[in-house]
Formats: sequence, structure tokens, C-alpha cells
Amino acid sequence: DEKDLRIDTYRSSGAGGQHINKTSSAIRITHIPTGTVVQCQNERSQFQNKDKAMQMLKAKLFLLKQEANVEKLSDIRGEVKDIGWGNQIRSYVLQPYKMVKDLRTDVETGNTDAVLDDESNTAITSLNLDGVPLSYDERSGTWRNTGIYEVPSSARLSITTADPRASVTVNGQPYKVPVQQTLTEGDTTVTITVTAADGKTTETYYLRLSKPIPVTGVTLDETELSMTVGDRAALTAEVLPADAWNRGVRWSSDAPGVVAVENGTITAVSAGTAQIRITTLDGGYSAVCAVTVSEKPARPGGSGGGTASSTYAVKAEPSEHGKVTASPTSASSGSTITLTVTPDSGYVLDTLTVTDSRGNEIKLTAQSGGKYTFTMPSGAVTVKATFAPLLGDTEKPCDGGVDCPSRTFTDLGGVGTWYHESVDYALRNNLMGGYGNGLFGPNNNLTRAQLAQILYNREGRPAVTGSSPFTDVANGAWYSDAITWAAANGIVGGYGGGLFGPNDNITREQLAAILWRYSRSPAATNKELHFNDADEISGYALDSIRWAVEHGILNGFGDGRLGPKGLATREQVAQMLKNFIENQEANT
Repeated sequence: DEKDLRIDTYRSSGAGGQHINKTSSAIRITHIPTGTVVQCQNERSQFQNKDKAMQMLKAKLFLLKQEANVEKLSDIRGEVKDIGWGNQIRSYVLQPYKMVKDLRTDVETGNTDAVLDDESNTAITSLNLDGVPLSYDERSGTWRNTGIYEVPSSARLSITTADPRASVTVNGQPYKVPVQQTLTEGDTTVTITVTAADGKTTETYYLRLSKPIPVTGVTLDETELSMTVGDRAALTAEVLPADAWNRGVRWSSDAPGVVAVENGTITAVSAGTAQIRITTLDGGYSAVCAVTVSEKPARPGGSGGGTASSTYAVKAEPSEHGKVTASPTSASSGSTITLTVTPDSGYVLDTLTVTDSRGNEIKLTAQSGGKYTFTMPSGAVTVKATFAPLLGDTEKPCDGGVDCPSRTFTDLGGVGTWYHESVDYALRNNLMGGYGNGLFGPNNNLTRAQLAQILYNREGRPAVTGSSPFTDVANGAWYSDAITWAAANGIVGGYGGGLFGPNDNITREQLAAILWRYSRSPAATNKELHFNDADEISGYALDSIRWAVEHGILNGFGDGRLGPKGLATREQVAQMLKNFIENQEANT
């Protein structure tokens, strides 16, 4: 971790040329947690010295870790005794009487046959759950799922014991042959008890399945960088949440001839602009750093006696539903730059701005044919454009084309599916995302924590103070900030007894109540509910259901039922969120 490093530069010592003794090319790196110090001054370049110093530091830290592992293994093994008389762990007497004594515990038994026949063996030699990769922790006697998977509703559980005479129970039920084990949504624990053939010795094992935590976003420590040709820089990414299962990312540059990237390290190759993008393997979330590269300034005193002229980059940011091109893409101060605006079919230019490196807006002059001009300042500029639908195209339905967000998911229905427009809306507005591997899970249920996170994201993830009032919301969990924020603002409540149930699937009436509180608990005008199951609505949710039905946020199933206690699927939640937000916007 770079936070653990202190990097000092200094001038090289000893014999050498003018460059070696007059620049701070030598590097000293201190690893603060261990106090390890390395230094290198052999090369002319500071970058080369730093690379070599980092290699030396990694080697030293590796040796320290090896020494620590040796000590740890020695502690675990303890004292190793000779295999010989006086060091045995058991003594056996078979004639003239029978007795086995364990010299470690002083336990004695006359049933020598049971000991010799190993009737106390409770070991499990194999445990398999179809479709779920597992790993075993010997210390805790626990199998856990490894890798990313969706928890199935049931799976075939197979157990083999070392002694076939041993008896096995699974969650208290006798186990004889492989069984179809029911698994609950979210975290699941299966308790397995093995009783040895002697009927006395028992051992308890556990099978713990944890639902994978999906990635919800990614950020970069820099969103804009200015470099000169030959410079190198490192970008640091943060995948959210911190405990997401699949934190893998992919780096890319839209102009590798200008800026190259490898594992977050970027190199300025030539003058121009480039976008460095990081994309998560789970969910396809991305973040971008815009990089502007300038030529190195000419050294004074060169031949010809002329004066070097600096050029600055014109960076046009990508836009939805249209594009802007600049000509030229780099120029000296005082030059005239021409911008050409090209909207997509059905769209028109809404805003166009040019700002310098300090954020000051530069005056634009409109020309004919969708062109605009401005005078280049003494520094790089950024061009931003937004496009709006043409009048009459605002309600243009999705055609399933390249602009359709649902196209990237293999389990979503096409145009015409009842939830298609609402899922498009939720994806386009970053209200919901997928599970990775091209899956959205429209028929999966939504948890209470996930809804709190959706609303928290919509508010821009404001800072929270203190911790959650609920005992089952762990500090540091991916949803803890969202639930703490929602509870502090009176948006969510618990079950009582300090419990919230973050992994419980949310019901339709719970979802309506949370959205109602999020809207500051407005009163409904129409108090009547014409559903044949209206008497099933909980008392706490009655006002929120009236409001949600009146404003078209929550609808019935078409057979007279509202289903207040039914679980809300992700496709239903997308529709309710779309109805809710559009209703809010129409009344503001």
C-alpha cells in the first residue's frame, strides 16, 4: 500500500557526470510499518531508480514475511518430541486385562476393541453441494462457498464419512443418502452432526453460504490530469462497496497513441487528449480520467535562435445523443478554434460551454451550419455539450437499439415486455444495476437494504455521522451508511428490539411505506381502497398505501388483488421507482 511508504529524493553521490550529481535522481523508500529502508542511485533517471528501489523493497518484505511464516508454523507445531519410549500418547494393555489410557488426558477405557477398530471416528471425508464451489476450514470445521454464484432455492447435498458406521444428521434430521437441501435467500447455515460408531463421540460441522455482495460503483482518485510527453502517473481506483466479492477491473485508453495505461499506471506518449477508463468486471460500472498531454517545452539556447511556441489541448468531452469536434485539437494562445456540433437523429443541441483550466467560461461565437468559434487562451480548454429531444419526441418509445440500456442483459425481455420501459429507466438513471455476467434478475426479490441503498445513491450518498441504531446492521457493511442515513431521516424503521432485517426481502407495503416517508409522508386525498384484499394491509402501511395507489405508484394485479404482503420483485420495484420519480417531478 502506497500509504505505508515514504519516498525521499536526493542528489546522487560519488563519481559521475554532470546530470548524475546535479539532479535529485536518487531514491530512498521507507516502509513505515516495518521500518525497512532501501535506496538506489545507480541510474540516471529517477523513474529507473524508483523501479529498482521498489524491487529491492518487495524482496526485503518477502523475506520478512517468510521469516514470520516460519515462526508462525513453529508456534503451531509446538515442541517436537522424539518418537520413542516415554513420549507415546497412548498405552495399550491387552493381556492379562484390557485397558487403553490416553497419556495426554489420563482418560482410560477397557473397551480396547472400540479404540482399535476406530469406532470413535467422526471425520467427514467429503461434502458436496451441487453447483456451488466450496472450501473447507479445518480449524472451524466449516465449509464455505467460494467464487460468485446465485444462491439456488435448493441443491443436492452429499456427505461421506470416514467410518460408514457413523450416523449423520443435517439440521437435526437423519441423513442416509444424498438429499435435496432447501436454501434460503441470503446467508444460509446448515448444521451437520456426526456421531461415531461408539454412540458417544460426536463432532459438529457447518456449511455456511454467503450471498455474493455485488459491485455498486467505482471511483478514481483523479478525474483530470495534465501531463507532458514522457511523464508517468499512477491512478488509484476504489471499487464500491469495499466488501464486494468480485473486485476485478479492466483498464483502457481511448487513445493509446497519446496515453497508454497498464494496471493503473499511465504513460504520456504524445501530445493530445485521451480518456483513461476503468470498468468493473461485475456490473460494468466505470469511471473516467481525462488526460491532456502537452509537448515538452523547448530548451532555451537551442540552435536557430528562435522562440518556442506552446500549444494547448482542446478536449471535447463525450456527450449522449450527439458529438462535438474541434479543429484544430491543439493550438497556441490567440488561435481561432472551430467547434462543429452534430446532434443524433431526433435530438437538438441544448447547451455548449468551453472552460479553461480554472473553470472560467470562454465566450463562443455562433456561426452557420452548427459551427461555433472561440479564441484559444493560454492553457488547455474543455468543451461540454448536452443534447435534448426534439419537441414531440420526448415520449419516443424504446426501439431496442444501441441506446437501449437493457440490451446488455441476457435475462431481460425485449421491447414490448411489460417492465422493459421501467427497467430502462432504472438503469439509465443509475437507480439499479445488474449482478454481473450479463444478468439483471428481473424476477429476483429486492431486500430492505438494497432499497435503502437505492434511495441513498439517489441523494448523492451524503456523509453520515454515528452508527446505525440497529444491532443487525454491522458497521462497515456495504449497506450500513445507507441504512444509517435512512434511519436518521425517518425514512426506514425496524421490526422492534433493535432489528432492521437488512437481508429480508421487502414486501410491497414496506416499499410503499419507505417511499412515502422519503416523500415526507404526504396525505392522500382519496381514503378508499377498492381491492378485495385491502383488509390484509398492515396498520402502519395504510396511509402510505392510500398515497401510493392514488398517485399511481403502486397498482393492483388486475384480478382485484393488491398483494400488500407479497414480496416485491426487481421488475416491480423498477416500475414503482419510475412511477414515483415521475410523479415527484410532475408535482415540483
